[in-house]
Amino acid sequence: MDAIPPDAPAPRLCHVIKRPDFEGFGFNLFAGKVKTGQFIGKVDAGSPAEDAGLKPGDRIIEVNGVHIGVENHKQQVVQRIKAVANETKLLVIDPQGQLYYAERNVTITSSMPNVQKMRTPATPPQRINNRPDNLKLAVTTAITETNGSSMAPPPKSSLKRVSSAPAPRLCHIIKWRQDAGYGFHLLADKKRVGHFIGKVDPNTPASAGGLKVGDRIIEVNGHNVVNETHKQIVERIKSVSNETKLLVLDPEADLYYRERDIMVSSSQSNVVLIK
Repeated sequence: MDAIPPDAPAPRLCHVIKRPDFEGFGFNLFAGKVKTGQFIGKVDAGSPAEDAGLKPGDRIIEVNGVHIGVENHKQQVVQRIKAVANETKLLVIDPQGQLYYAERNVTITSSMPNVQKMRTPATPPQRINNRPDNLKLAVTTAITETNGSSMAPPPKSSLKRVSSAPAPRLCHIIKWRQDAGYGFHLLADKKRVGHFIGKVDPNTPASAGGLKVGDRIIEVNGHNVVNETHKQIVERIKSVSNETKLLVLDPEADLYYRERDIMVSSSQSNVVLIK
């Protein structure tokens, strides 16, 4: 493959940095028994690893810039992670992305133009509380569209555990130049309720800010937009000059919360901040 298509799954370069408030990086490795390679096993809630974007099931491609291939789990890979004190950089790909590149015989590297760079923030993201089993109460009301027609309300009020749920991503996207765009397109899918990221241009603020094709938009600049129109969402994105904050869910996470009638919010404990 000579060029990476703009809609190709994005590998993630996760810069995991230890913090005083958490012991260790907060993730475990496991080696696949059926397939070769090293994978992320468990990611602890509220850990530097979670805040840097690591997810269970991610396959590790590089450690601190070195392609690990099928290196031994206990010896070489762990040693590479420990080679730099208090931090490590892992290039990872989710299972869907791994399949995509394997089918096309493409070797994933950190030099690919669509790599998303993520890192542990210096300050832990705001959480409901510091308990790993915190609860989120979501109360929602019906929204009326500007033309006066009643729209379906978000999922009903519910009390659900969110500590082990898939992490929503709060993508803070900042323009690199005032005369340039963010580098993403919106998509309204007629077969599904909601608004989605239709295209993410490579090497743009959107790609650097962690947006992915297929993400469902939940909030724009702190406002829930689940039942808003395309025009309203665009206006909210433009309401803050040269930057915007989008709370999004990938398809797997979207399905998880829909099945459990949980209303996602940027205030819940497992939101990953990407900037």
